Amino acid sequence: MTIDGKEISFSSVGTSAWDNGPVNDLIVSTKERIKEYYTLLWSQQTVAIVIHFLRGAVQVKFAKVVGITDSPTGEYIYHFSWG
Repeated sequence: MTIDGKEISFSSVGTSAWDNGPVNDLIVSTKERIKEYYTLLWSQQTVAIVIHFLRGAVQVKFAKVVGITDSPTGEYIYHFSWG
């Protein structure tokens, strides 16, 4: 997965509405603290998210950072939305 041209390693990826039809968000957990995402949270600038699937499909979404959580386990949870 790349976000704004930077590849990030993640421990999990999900969505808030996976069982309710089309989704409009992405929740990414990673051990990386990405300072630019904090700036994007406040500026609400759009980022490009490129998702590569196992079977070769590629999906591109233009989203905003709508939330960041620093978990007690040392993970950072970034919430992106395009809806």
